[in-house]
Amino acid sequence: MELYHIHLIGNHDRLYKEHSEFTIDKDKFNNRIYNRIYNSNATVDINKYKELVEYLNKLLTSVGMPTFDKRINLGEIIELVLKTGTDQENLVKILEDAKKIILADGINLREQAMEEYRKENCISLPSRLHSLFACGEEGLDFWSQHIIDNDVDVFKIKVYDEPFLSNEALLPSDILNYGEKVESSYNYFHPQKEDLNPLTDEYLVQGKVKILEKVMEVRN
Repeated sequence: MELYHIHLIGNHDRLYKEHSEFTIDKDKFNNRIYNRIYNSNATVDINKYKELVEYLNKLLTSVGMPTFDKRINLGEIIELVLKTGTDQENLVKILEDAKKIILADGINLREQAMEEYRKENCISLPSRLHSLFACGEEGLDFWSQHIIDNDVDVFKIKVYDEPFLSNEALLPSDILNYGEKVESSYNYFHPQKEDLNPLTDEYLVQGKVKILEKVMEVRN
């Protein structure tokens, strides 16, 4: 079966070379979602938000406070802005970055809930934390633009084992609490796809994979 994989630069880059073959081991392969969940905490790497940190450090210097040099907490950002004040243009930028941090935390919570549901109710189905994500040709434009603010390479791949097919629309809603997210995960792992848009279909791939060719690059 031929599918397409949207590869986020910086995750298992050594595997993604044209004509290479490798195996997605359901117990050993940790994808970017796994790494994001189990390497996350209440702070974020300042290198991901360089402009924000440069601005905040100027504020800190102006009031004689220690600057950020490694990691930064969202609460510290808000507290600093409230204490020192800022102009509207920079406040908008700060809020935009704060939104990204909050959304990332929400994704982590959702994925933990989905994995809890899978382990308790359908452990034979592939884990979203230990799979390669893929799409069909019809969803290529949607998924290649779905991962924003990151550089990606798009590969055409050959999948040797039958992948699990679901749909992005069946992911638990952000407005649900954790327990509700666990319950709502039923929809994703037991998809009723008659009324769903095939453009947002997603495949969870495990087993042997061959990289056929790179078809696109998206640089942000």
